[in-house]
Amino acid sequence: MAAGGGSGAAAPFRRDGRNPAPLISVPGQALCAGSLGTRNPTDAVPANRNRNSADFPHVLTGMQLFHRRPAFLVAALATLLTLSACAAAPAEDEGTNGNPSAHPTASASAAKKKPGGVGGLLSGGLWKIQGIVVDKKELPAARISRPWVEFHGDGTASGNYGCTPFRVKADMRATALTVGDSIDTSDTASPSRPASPSPSASGSPDKPVPCDPQDASAEQELTKFEKQLKNLFTGPLTISRAPDPWKDGRTMLDLKNRRGDSITVVQLRSEGFFRTRWKLDALTYYDSRHNPFPDDAEVYYDFHANGAVSGKLGCNDFTGRADFSGPQVTFHDAFLTTHRTCSPENVEGETHLIREMNRSLTYSYAVLDGGDSLSLSEDIDSNLASGLEFRDPAKR
Repeated sequence: MAAGGGSGAAAPFRRDGRNPAPLISVPGQALCAGSLGTRNPTDAVPANRNRNSADFPHVLTGMQLFHRRPAFLVAALATLLTLSACAAAPAEDEGTNGNPSAHPTASASAAKKKPGGVGGLLSGGLWKIQGIVVDKKELPAARISRPWVEFHGDGTASGNYGCTPFRVKADMRATALTVGDSIDTSDTASPSRPASPSPSASGSPDKPVPCDPQDASAEQELTKFEKQLKNLFTGPLTISRAPDPWKDGRTMLDLKNRRGDSITVVQLRSEGFFRTRWKLDALTYYDSRHNPFPDDAEVYYDFHANGAVSGKLGCNDFTGRADFSGPQVTFHDAFLTTHRTCSPENVEGETHLIREMNRSLTYSYAVLDGGDSLSLSEDIDSNLASGLEFRDPAKR
């Protein structure tokens, strides 16, 4: 009801024999909103009266108030009671008119501390640790390791130093990160059986990465790298953008300590990764790319944080598993969930993709072009690796 609406007006009172005039009334809703100082002074002013200070009780002095009739005191008391009710009542959700169903997913988690970083890039993102610089010497990640880190909205970070998982406190600012104490996990770790932050604890779907040093020299290299990375990834670190040596739109950052040592990370997943419908652009093999589906076919993958993958292969729908392990993803157990009559060309394309997913291939992946595209490449040390290229149609 607008301020000064008729149905909510206070009872009239008489002023020295004059005609009854309504009190200035402000609805309880307006009082709760704190709008006394912003309402239009023309509201609720009797039509037969000139607007002056006598018509506005909130500008009267204390002595003037004592000369008012008892009815005025009653009205003032009612106003105070309304204000008290405001303080006791829960505030309505802004923009929903108090309807809780307007935000069905709202929960206590919405109030959790959310990290920021440069442009909010670190928030909810998963990053591969590309390498570190110690005493001005560049040290790439150990050959057998897959180090990564993911930043969570609860003020923590989890990941893997190479073959050893970790979970730590992480206070994020616009250009600074402070890495705090370790947070214990229930898993135990060893180079031959690495543990991983529990998905229930970190909100991450990522599972342990197999990591078994093949010989003494490899194990020594791994141990050295993990120790240096752990010593570097602690305390205050400044955040800045790093150049992209691949020139393909990868997002890279440098995390630098006060001594000038740094960690270079490259973004693999953005915060909205699992809310994006990834449309297949092409299949890749070596340096060639092609799309086996008809031009008008709708082919997309929906990755889910619980490790499932689903989507459409031009004609039929499918589901399967996509196990994420930091910078790697492995597909398996894929099958069609519909059996529509499709064109021979489409049948050939969907048969190929289902077969490839059921080979349990492990892919390296990364978001490119500022998160607009996704590239998967078979994680083998060969130029003959196969892969898939996706894009986010909502951003193009």
